[in-house]
Amino acid sequence: MKGTIRIAEALKNYLLENGTVSYLHEHEIYSCLMQFNDDDESAVSKEMLEMNGDNTDPLKMNEADLFAYIKGELILNRNISDLLNGFGATQVEQY
Repeated sequence: MKGTIRIAEALKNYLLENGTVSYLHEHEIYSCLMQFNDDDESAVSKEMLEMNGDNTDPLKMNEADLFAYIKGELILNRNISDLLNGFGATQVEQY
């Protein structure tokens, strides 16, 4: 559970710093455009980390590794809304 909390806090802080706020029925909605490639190690999944013998614990990851994990495991693999209620991702372009 602590790993999930660290991920949620990292995403929240990222959105507060880099996101755009919109209002929907007097509720703040934060969004941002996050660009990354799935083939340059800027997005890694838990499976990829395990295959390489790397750390898979979000509590032990530095900030760069944590965001690569978030991009790969949660956004690219479409697991973000399963793990974190209130967060979601929508793909807008594909190359």
